Order: sequence, then C-alpha cells, then structure tokens
Amino acid sequence: MRKILIGIVVLAACGSKGDGKSGKGGVVEARVELKRLSDMAMRDYVKNNDIYPPIDVGPTPAKPCCSQPDHVCKPDPADWSGDWSQLPFEMVQPFKFQYSYKGTGQGFTATAVGDPDCDGHTITITATGTAPIGNPAVTFTEQ
Repeated sequence: MRKILIGIVVLAACGSKGDGKSGKGGVVEARVELKRLSDMAMRDYVKNNDIYPPIDVGPTPAKPCCSQPDHVCKPDPADWSGDWSQLPFEMVQPFKFQYSYKGTGQGFTATAVGDPDCDGHTITITATGTAPIGNPAVTFTEQ
C-alpha cells in the first residue's frame, strides 16, 4: 500500500479588512473557492493514478463581475458545464471573482481574478498544484 501525503498551504489573512464581501476582505470568497477547487483536483489526482484533471477552462464567467448588474456575478449552471463538470466545480451563490483552471496531468494552476469593490484594483489569487515525489500539494499566491 502506498502512503499518500497531501500538503496544503493555507493563505494567511494578509492584512485584509472587511466582512469578506467587499474590499480586500472580498478575497475571502476567492480563497475559499480556490481551496475547494484545489481539494477537488488533489482528490482526482489520487483517485486517477497520479493525474490532475488535464483540462483548460475559464475564465468563468466570461465577463468580469463588475460589469454585471449589481456588480456581482449570478450563478448560472450553463457557465459551469462542459469541462468544469470534470472536477466538478461551480458557484451556487452570487460571487465577485472569475475562475480558471488549467491542468497538465502532473500539475495545475487555478486562478481567481476579481475587483471586489469595482474600483479598478484587480486582485489575482493563484493556486498551483504539484506532485513532488508523487505527493499532491498546492501553494497559494496573491497579487
């Protein structure tokens, strides 16, 4: 039996303020959803003989949330069909970020891009999945 270690690096608060819905605190949504997306990809890696889902999808939705009514994206199951269903990942509550995933089998990059305040300051959070020595792991960066 092979022992599998799953490594996860969790993002620190990075000095964010707010209620998690707007401003820099709005990155909470992206952090939570990228963690969820990364967990799905790592689970598939283990389940599918050491292969991350090799799909390239997003950004979803196609238009930034600030260009939507009320400056928020509304969940639309049609946006999350197709390749997204291979993970499966979708948003079911209103949200403020666009999500992308690109997997190569041996690694993946998942990205959330948004401007929670719609003030022209775009935030990008990236989850990078690797498999050092065959052990799935993910690291997060924020810009």
